[in-house]
Amino acid sequence: MAARTAEERIALIDAKIAKKKEEIKVLEAQKQKLLSSAVSETKEKLATLKTAAEQANQALANGDISKEQYDALQREIIETEEYLKKL
Repeated sequence: MAARTAEERIALIDAKIAKKKEEIKVLEAQKQKLLSSAVSETKEKLATLKTAAEQANQALANGDISKEQYDALQREIIETEEYLKKL
């Protein structure tokens, strides 16, 4: 086997780099799609929780739920908001 010239070795390395760049682009697109989905799902969850909180306010005032149940819902809202900020 003949020894490769430096130019040939550089060309092979450049080809490998180009291939890796394409793989990275695909992975970045997959990551962005997953991130967008996670943000959308979390926003929907937060909207649902806030609707539940409005109902819980009235239920708490009527004595239908305990303060602990109400507080648990409020904690979940805060945790969901924090998670959304991290995304």
